[in-house]
Formats: sequence, structure tokens, C-alpha cells
Amino acid sequence: LYADQEWFDPTQEHGLRLEPALDRLSFDRTIRVGVIDGGFTASVDMQYTEGVNLRSVNGNPRGPNFLNEDIDCSYVPPEFELSLHGHHVAHLIAANPNNALGMSGTTPNVELVAARSMNCGNNGLSPDIIDGIYWLSGEPVDGVDPISEPVEVINMSLGGEGACPAAYQAAINSATSKGIIVVVAAGNERDNADNYYPNNCDNVIAVAAHDTRGILSNFTNTGTTVDTVAQGPLVTSITPEGNPTTVGGTSFSTPIAAGVIANVLSERPGLSTAQLKAMIAESGNPVVEASFRPNLGAGSGILDAMKFLDAAGIP
Repeated sequence: LYADQEWFDPTQEHGLRLEPALDRLSFDRTIRVGVIDGGFTASVDMQYTEGVNLRSVNGNPRGPNFLNEDIDCSYVPPEFELSLHGHHVAHLIAANPNNALGMSGTTPNVELVAARSMNCGNNGLSPDIIDGIYWLSGEPVDGVDPISEPVEVINMSLGGEGACPAAYQAAINSATSKGIIVVVAAGNERDNADNYYPNNCDNVIAVAAHDTRGILSNFTNTGTTVDTVAQGPLVTSITPEGNPTTVGGTSFSTPIAAGVIANVLSERPGLSTAQLKAMIAESGNPVVEASFRPNLGAGSGILDAMKFLDAAGIP
């Protein structure tokens, strides 16, 4: 499905230009990326390095079983499909490249760590999500064994309406104090992103969504808190069995951007959130403005991986 992943294609007028950017990187160093989500499942095209379940519901305790098939999801009514949200987010970052199967993740040499903070229907509670931040950062969390090694990037394709809760901010600050980069979704309410967390928390990199025409997607939030934009509608992914599918939302523009950030960190470890935000500010191309799609703020515009590497000083 590589040819269907427009964000790699250097000929896409409003794309990420990721393929030529990857040719500039050595990937000698493995980078660890954590995903706080739900709906993780075994796959033919990627492997999880480790993970935990933080969402105790319907007799499923906190602990090492984080895949859908290892948890009792019978409480989800049969007319509803089990969530695969985290599955798709994880694959956009870490699906195995160059294996003639499925799709390609945005970063080739990655260890993907799952912090399951959602139930089988993909609903979560703030305390579990906050514990996911702490666990991925190497902090002790009740009910689960410690992570073997903290991650360098955390992807949070989730959110809620309101001001940034103090507990969220404290957890994010704890992570960033350790040099961990937190990448979050702007949200899908077609509203002012400034009114949704964790997008409006400090010390995060917030990602909105554009379509293949370069226009802001019809669902994405926009606002002054947005840092960058990546493809969100009609994003190519695979089912757990390896069949093609498409997904849409800022949930999926976020891991695309998070993977590009991980690529830069693989070559330039130790960059802070502030440094990366400054580099991203130099690495965008303008969104295509459309009268039917108001723009309350799209940061530096559509992320350009080649410009991002330039800003990071990667030859």
C-alpha cells in the first residue's frame, strides 16, 4: 500500500515529502515511541515492543494484557465493532517498511510501546490517560510493572473540551522535564482548537489535519494552539489481517507528524519541545485557504519533512 500513502510521495503538491527526507537519515539509533490509546491488536505488519493496560473495566484488571484479543471485550454490544483506533495510530508510526506487506510506518527504526488507556469501545478516563503519560515517562504507576525504558516521543490522539486540566499539565510537564516530546491531536470538532485539551496544554506539539488538496479538513479544529498540519482524511491503513482500509481524523495526522519528529530525534537526540516547535515553525507550507473552511490558525502550515530536516541541521 506504499503507493497509496501520499505523505511519502515527493510529487504531491501539498504533501509531507517524506520519502526523500528518509534518504537523508541513517537510522543507526533506535527510537522509542509511546502511544496512549485503545484498540491495540496483534498485526501481521508490526510488533509492539511492550505495553500495559491501564483501563480497568468489566473485570479486566490493570496489567500486561493490552491487546484486544487478550482482554474481555464482551461488554461491547455485538452491533458495534471493537475499536482499532490505537492499531491504526501505531501502524502509521511503526508498521514495518520494505517487507512487501501492508503499509509503511513513518519512522523505520522504532520501538512502539502501547499504553492502553481506553476501553474496547475507545472511551477513556483522564486518570488512566494521565497514568499513561507517567508510565511511558518511567514513573511508577499503580497496578502495572514499570516500563523497561522511557520513550522519547508520546503520541496522544485523544482529547476533551475545556481548559487544560492541572493534572494533565503536571503529567506533561513531568514528561517534558525528562526530554520526552508529547505530540497531540488538535481535535475533530471543526471548532477553535484553543478550547480543547491536551491540545491547549503547554509543552505539547499540536497537529491539525489537511486533505490532499492542501485544504484544512472539514472536521479539523484550528486555532492559535496548533503547531503544524498533516494529512488527516483518507489516510491509508491496514486491518489486523493486512487488508487495506482508510481512516480519518486528526487522530491520524498526529502520528504521521509524530513519526517525522521521531525521525529527527533519531539523528538529533536531546532536542527539546521548544527547539522542535521553533524548527517546525520554519518547516511548513501554506494551507490552501478555502471560503468554505474557516482557518482560526494552522501554525506553520503543512509540515514539510525536507524543510524540517533543514531546520534541524541534518545535511
